[in-house]
Order: sequence, then C-alpha cells, then structure tokens
Amino acid sequence: RIVSGLLIALLFGTLVLAMIIVMDLLPPVVEGAGASLTRVEIGAIAFSVVFPLTQAKTLDRLKFTSAVGLCCIGYLVTCLLIRAIGKGTLGCMGYYQDVKGQSY
Repeated sequence: RIVSGLLIALLFGTLVLAMIIVMDLLPPVVEGAGASLTRVEIGAIAFSVVFPLTQAKTLDRLKFTSAVGLCCIGYLVTCLLIRAIGKGTLGCMGYYQDVKGQSY
C-alpha cells in the first residue's frame, strides 16, 4: 500500500512536469506550423495523451512512460540545438585577435 501511494505521487509529479514542459515549449512550435491553438487547448491535448501513461498498475508497464520521457528529452535537446544554431551561438563567438594582430 505504501509503495502504491508513493508510485501515485511519483507519477503525478511526472505528469505535472510533462505538462509544464509541453505548455511552455509546444505553443511556438504549433504557431510556427500554422495551427492556431491556445495554450489551454494544447495542454488539454497533451493531458489526454500523457495522463493514461501515468496510470500504470505495475512498474513493468512504466516502460511506455519512460519512452515518452525520452522522446520529450530528445525534443527539448533538438529545440535547443536548432535555436543555438539559428542564433549562431553554437561555437566560437566574439572578437578574436591572433598573434600578428589580425582580428577575425
């Protein structure tokens, strides 16, 4: 019983974390794709997808939740890389001068 209660608390925390990530990062992507959904609508859609994944009866079935979590992490890293490459902040930036005094 204690383990079940702790598992429910853990899964609820996972759901809340997933909703925060989705509702912060997904609206600009949806707008960029040309759809006109509000944050509440995006949150409702994400909730209807993520909530059933958090209702596993056994720990064995949490592999699907872990897979969704890994996909979210991959999405986050991809978004950050695209943003960094687009702004030119991925690599050297600033004013550099070599030994001969030439700047680049």
